[in-house]
Amino acid sequence: MGIVSDLGAEPTFNPASSSLRAMLANSGDRSAVEHFLCTQLCRLPTVDFRDQLEIADGNIGQRLLLKQDARIVGHAHLRFREVSWGKSRLLTCRINALDLLPGYQNPVVVRTMLREIEGVLRERRAVIVRANLADVSQRGSFPLWPSNWFASSSFKQYEANPRAILAEIAIRADAASAFHQLEYSKSCKATTIRPFRQMELAALMRIYRLHESTGYGFLKRPEEYWQWLVRRSTGAQILVAVDHRKHRGIKQRGGKIVAYAVISGNEILEILGEPANVVATEQLLTRICADAIEHNFRTLCLATADPNNRLAELYVVTRAAKKAQPSKKQKTSVIGVPSLKLLVRRLSPELLRRWRVTQTSDVAILGWGLGKHASRLVLNEKGLRLIDGDACHDRLICSQQIWIRLLLGELSAPAAFSANLLEASTPHAQRLAEILFPELPVWQAAWDHFINS
Repeated sequence: MGIVSDLGAEPTFNPASSSLRAMLANSGDRSAVEHFLCTQLCRLPTVDFRDQLEIADGNIGQRLLLKQDARIVGHAHLRFREVSWGKSRLLTCRINALDLLPGYQNPVVVRTMLREIEGVLRERRAVIVRANLADVSQRGSFPLWPSNWFASSSFKQYEANPRAILAEIAIRADAASAFHQLEYSKSCKATTIRPFRQMELAALMRIYRLHESTGYGFLKRPEEYWQWLVRRSTGAQILVAVDHRKHRGIKQRGGKIVAYAVISGNEILEILGEPANVVATEQLLTRICADAIEHNFRTLCLATADPNNRLAELYVVTRAAKKAQPSKKQKTSVIGVPSLKLLVRRLSPELLRRWRVTQTSDVAILGWGLGKHASRLVLNEKGLRLIDGDACHDRLICSQQIWIRLLLGELSAPAAFSANLLEASTPHAQRLAEILFPELPVWQAAWDHFINS
């Protein structure tokens, strides 16, 4: 059980000490963890800590504690979530921060915590951990990540002036053909934008699942988690687009919800619509821009990992898209993969799907690395395996971090070749890499991060 009371002077880490150990927290550690985070580190208010315990993936058993004797000196909150990844399903973990007392904020302790986190992930059969280690990376000689950890570059925050966005939407509407102008006008007249009602939760879940079934990186949200999301009084507002065009029965006289958006201040945390009704998301954006102008917001932020997203492209066209301003809190997202073989096994349905699109033989073998770090990716109709050893004739030459980024879709093979981050031993290896490793629009739900931070 963790000790709650302070012991006077702040302790410092002694590398020779054998009393420093990591362990998963149990129910008896709850008050000690609360004191450590809320009183000693002032990481979050007590009410927020207690609110985290309401959610299924926020229980105390998923907190990793670093203790010296019986005193808590470090903490990491592990949140496990299943993620849709095209045809594959992955168990992932997210960590907001490594919470360490000042005397323990050094490379040795950080690497110890990372190793312990990897051990927990292996036991749970999780394949990816995404961590916000901004505080760690800003100290001294950091970042000194292990070879299977790397800084993520996929997540971007676009900013644009709401007036400029409205002007661009108007320009596009005027430039459209007469037919599309008529259809757009009909859609605008038939669609109502209004606040979300609690009884409409099923409609939001349905729209999310339409994207989740085919997308990359969509977090699994069971109904209990959805209920917890929408009832939290965090300052986030939910707007819905309601289509009244189609004639429906008495039970559907209110129209059909075809899109929704979650907004907090001048940030769009999530905006999704039915794939067949793309105009509705644009109308939601128009309403959000009008509200932002009314509240005198100079910029409107959209967080997305997909630069080809229709709304992200609209931001880019306004020529005001940029990363978060320096005055805003920066988050360094670091990704770790505890087991490459397990990751490949979980990704096999998606990798096989890509290979079958242009399949020219019954078996494909793509090697990676040289010497003792070499391995082979073997694809056939029965499945996919990663085998240690000789990398074979058709192989890729790159660092382990580039190899992991290729597997996860954070980096496309053509981009890696052009940036001299990747070499192929043969033209066939290059073609196979370009088939297997496209750049993917990895979804990172800003709403989930906003609620759980």
